[in-house]
Amino acid sequence: LFEVKPHVRIPRTCNRFCGVIKLLKKSSEPITRHFPVNSHIVGLSYTSEKLVDIEEYVSVWTNDLSPVFVVGTLVNRKVKGDYMHDYIS
Repeated sequence: LFEVKPHVRIPRTCNRFCGVIKLLKKSSEPITRHFPVNSHIVGLSYTSEKLVDIEEYVSVWTNDLSPVFVVGTLVNRKVKGDYMHDYIS
């Protein structure tokens, strides 16, 4: 679970990125306790059968909704979680 603030500068090189990753700590379960109130949780994967245009998909959301996007880090496995409201590609 990573929270990315708008002012974060992503490292420009792979070596610097790897250095930052070593400083991160995995959050303990349940991860939903870290999500904002009124969250809409969306799993992202190229294996999902629901192919969407992301701009159209988010355009119908209200301003009081807090989007949370779940991105898997494993190549051959699917993002799992009964806490997700939708699963898109």
